[in-house]
Amino acid sequence: MASSPVGAAASPKMKTLSQIKTEVWILRRDGSTVPRANTVALTPPELCTIGVCTAYKVLDFENAPADQIAGVVVSIDGKLYVRDFDRNPN
Repeated sequence: MASSPVGAAASPKMKTLSQIKTEVWILRRDGSTVPRANTVALTPPELCTIGVCTAYKVLDFENAPADQIAGVVVSIDGKLYVRDFDRNPN
């Protein structure tokens, strides 16, 4: 069964989830990263609205205490997205 592009009705040029190069790093406060587990799950499109469907890619990481996490970096087709986490949100 061939997979159809995510959002195919809105834009026929969109890539399928498996064609998008995605990398994720969870950063610790000491400068190291949390190791990834070897599991990656691609879910079938579950939410469809007006012909546009959303699929998800789920990555597993080893457990790490929340107070050791400084942030996360995500690369999607070479574009970086960064989110840092405040140690004391209050």
